[in-house]
Amino acid sequence: MREAKHALDVRPKALKVALPGPVTLARVSRDLHYRDRGLLARAFADALAGEARELAEAGVKVIQLDEPALCRYPDDFDLVAETARVMRIRLDAVNAGSSKKPNPVRAA
Repeated sequence: MREAKHALDVRPKALKVALPGPVTLARVSRDLHYRDRGLLARAFADALAGEARELAEAGVKVIQLDEPALCRYPDDFDLVAETARVMRIRLDAVNAGSSKKPNPVRAA
């Protein structure tokens, strides 16, 4: 977040920030709490949605969600789609409640 704000201060044009995807984070994490990759990925999605919301509110125009684990684990596609939808819904709610012009936040 700090880096994004600095980048916007230095060059206030459109800024794109890439975030790691929740399923990728779940794949590379040692889960001692949930003990279920799906639950862990959903928890990461909630946390990342908050981070993405802060980035959008700070003025970031494009937020890219990267899921490199999908290349190695294509069976995770449904979980990737679900967590991306959750994040999109939360960001759309932020944009809908904003008095400013909404940022074009897109999910693939």
